[in-house]
Amino acid sequence: MNFISQLASSPHEACVMRTTFNIFPTQHIRTDKLAGGTLYKHLRHSGKKRKQYGSKDKRGQIRNRVSIDDWPVIVGEKIRLGDWEIDTVIGKNHQGALVAIVDRVSKFTLIKKVASKHAEVLTEATITMLRLWTRT
Repeated sequence: MNFISQLASSPHEACVMRTTFNIFPTQHIRTDKLAGGTLYKHLRHSGKKRKQYGSKDKRGQIRNRVSIDDWPVIVGEKIRLGDWEIDTVIGKNHQGALVAIVDRVSKFTLIKKVASKHAEVLTEATITMLRLWTRT
């Protein structure tokens, strides 16, 4: 018998002590859970996954993104019309969003409110704004 088992009067109490001393083996808790046990419910973090400090956040990564450093030199010089930047502004509590399209030289701006930030909705709003602008 180990030290924790001797101190605890029940397996659940031992599990609570494990969170304090960090001795109770994780494999034992995992085995108990697979067998239908409830030890994992008594853990300090209830078995929740946590992001480790120092690890890179993987959310919000845009596939096939072109870095500003890789743009053509003429875009950085801001001397030709038609080089657009598109951005989204997310509303309070992630409710609604704005799509903003700005010409880098003239600062001509097109803005449209959209119901969500899903790619399909943003694409449709962008195409609509640019079509209306090219007709005028």
